[in-house]
Amino acid sequence: MMRIRILVAAFISALVCLLAAAQSDVASQIEEAQQLANEGKYQEARAILEPLAREGQAAAQYAMGIVYANGFGVPESKSTALDWFKQAASQDHGRALYHVGLYYDRGIGVAPNSFLALENYKRGGEAGDGEAAYNAGQILLTRENRSAEDEALGTRYILLSAREETPRALIAAGWVSENGIGVDRNLTAALGYYQRADRAEHAMAEYFLHDLLDLMSAEAKTYLQAGNPEDAMRLYDAMCEGTVFEGCYQAGYHRLRGNSGVQRNRTRALRDLRLPCKHLYKNACAYLSEAVLFSNGPYEQSDITVTRERLEDACNTGDQSQCYNLAYMKADYRFRMYDLDGAMALLKTACWDENYSKACGPYAELFNRRYPAQAPSGGSSSSGGNFWSALAGAISGYSSAVSGASYQSSYGSYSSGGQSYGQQARSNAYARNLQFNEMTRRIEQYGSTAGCSQGNQYC
Repeated sequence: MMRIRILVAAFISALVCLLAAAQSDVASQIEEAQQLANEGKYQEARAILEPLAREGQAAAQYAMGIVYANGFGVPESKSTALDWFKQAASQDHGRALYHVGLYYDRGIGVAPNSFLALENYKRGGEAGDGEAAYNAGQILLTRENRSAEDEALGTRYILLSAREETPRALIAAGWVSENGIGVDRNLTAALGYYQRADRAEHAMAEYFLHDLLDLMSAEAKTYLQAGNPEDAMRLYDAMCEGTVFEGCYQAGYHRLRGNSGVQRNRTRALRDLRLPCKHLYKNACAYLSEAVLFSNGPYEQSDITVTRERLEDACNTGDQSQCYNLAYMKADYRFRMYDLDGAMALLKTACWDENYSKACGPYAELFNRRYPAQAPSGGSSSSGGNFWSALAGAISGYSSAVSGASYQSSYGSYSSGGQSYGQQARSNAYARNLQFNEMTRRIEQYGSTAGCSQGNQYC
């Protein structure tokens, strides 16, 4: 019994190999015939195709239909062409089914028959022919007195056609998705279809995209106003995933600020804002810079470069708040600038020359870290006396010291590490004034507030 099974298995395997070889030979012969036809050698091409067609090869039967439909080396005959197409269609040849449907649809070589046209288009669509599926969908969706069942089935064939990247089907798929015809309304899906149609160079895709993006933006704003940030961000994210600058810009802005009920996520905002900043879209680079300074990354080098260049430009015009921020970047290891001396120089100029008092504390902090031996102990030091005198003058008016404290800088937290950086630099009044400066700076520069402690009279 085992031997019989082995012999049967061997026979089947050999038969499969023979069939595969035969099909490969047929394919090569049809390819040869096609090449001859392309060269205008129709008689030679027909000599190869016709025997194969009469043997029942569907691809050859379809090719013979094309020969007679166009009169390639034979008298043109639509009825003969239809006969050949029907033979191939009986074997579920998708393209032949499309042609049979087309002939009945338009009455080519046969009396028009809308029922047979639709049936052949449907079968062709099921067999993978995009044009047949599209035509089936169009008939069902545009017929008079169509039912909900017609719409559902028509949309199904439109979506089948879209799978084959048929450009006009992609537009139709976008339209039914946008308007909820035969399917649930889905603007995200519509965007994907229109963009694929645009890549396929459909002439109308740009207009459909423009209108849809306007609609998505408007609906997202409406969601925000109605207190529904989740659906708003879903639309913005869908736009951003489709590389639409406006979507990335809005998604990044709202995540950065955490307004309108959107959960703040500066790391995600940083990622969202990269694309619109790269293309200089609106204020994306300004918000990207804010995300860089307020988040912990991960950063790309371009993020750091954009932020540094913006701060340098502002600092060079005399904006000491941005000189302060630039110093922060130079001093913080996250930004890989490793320029402590440059940071100290910026802070010293801001504090001493420009009376930007907010820079005085960080300058003293960095001075302590850079030159710990010169830090005063008990209010006096044998070296660096001029520095401490100038610092005391810059922060005069603040009272008793607060030991062991830390304060919030513009974008990070500096800690003294147990060292004092001046007799009056850590006073309660000084800490609260820093809080106030932080709050007003953010309001002026970014439109959002920083928190203040309870009872802070400066806020």
